[in-house]
Amino acid sequence: MLKRIIITILAICGWVVLKADENGSFEFQGLKRTYIVHTPPNYNGRERMALIINMHGFAANAKTHVRMSQMNPKADSEGFIIVYPNGTGWPKRWNAGYLRIWNEKKKIDDVAFINTLIDTMIATYAIDTLRIYAAGFSNGGMMAHRLGCELSHRIAAIASVSGELMVKDCEPSRPMPVIHIHPRHDPVLPYYGDKRMYPLPPIDSVMLRWVRLDSCNAGPDSLRIKSGALSQVWTNSSTGVEVVLWTVENGNHAWPGGEGIALPTVNRPSKEINANDLIWEFFLCHPMAK
Repeated sequence: MLKRIIITILAICGWVVLKADENGSFEFQGLKRTYIVHTPPNYNGRERMALIINMHGFAANAKTHVRMSQMNPKADSEGFIIVYPNGTGWPKRWNAGYLRIWNEKKKIDDVAFINTLIDTMIATYAIDTLRIYAAGFSNGGMMAHRLGCELSHRIAAIASVSGELMVKDCEPSRPMPVIHIHPRHDPVLPYYGDKRMYPLPPIDSVMLRWVRLDSCNAGPDSLRIKSGALSQVWTNSSTGVEVVLWTVENGNHAWPGGEGIALPTVNRPSKEINANDLIWEFFLCHPMAK
């Protein structure tokens, strides 16, 4: 509270203040669940802002994902709040569906945890409840897809970077706008699927599944931009809901436009596109209807 008062006084005086990220935690199902919150410099606690839940990949954590995704500068320039939650276990992971190799602890209800995290954010910050979005990378991207299936009454739209849809019964209560970004040469979650070590569906089948769920009747409208990345868009002409796939030709298992934090042979970000620009532009177009 004291920190917020000091920040407000400095803002009134006209000084530029960079707010430090805040660490948060609460007990959930017998575990201490933790997260990092980033608020933009123009946050005043009165004007309600959009919220993006940005989830890390397998064996990463909230702190490393802040660095990897580089989404904070976008939040600062556009004026939205980001919460970076931590998964559970060691290495940290999300219970994003049926992929056993990453979800041994099936009793962990991460959908319920994110639902409670949303309640916590609304109680603590000025959040626009019609503009709550989920994004994630790799295993976190899988979790974003799962939230689109199971928390559609609270999540306005989802974004997945190098993720997969690992839910067998996906039944959103409303049409779910989806943007998915995937490198064609991803060595960890292959673009064309993988049936050897674990059953990973090809990305085109993931997108077509959402196309059917959202009853899209137009598309795909395809566009290859100058850098080489390919955009495909399916649309429901009645609801305006879109399903978007960006395929990048360079880079590998990384957040395009972000920072590589692991081995360059595995985690080399593409510079063909900036995932944060595309995700935020998509989210702006798809708030939840009143």
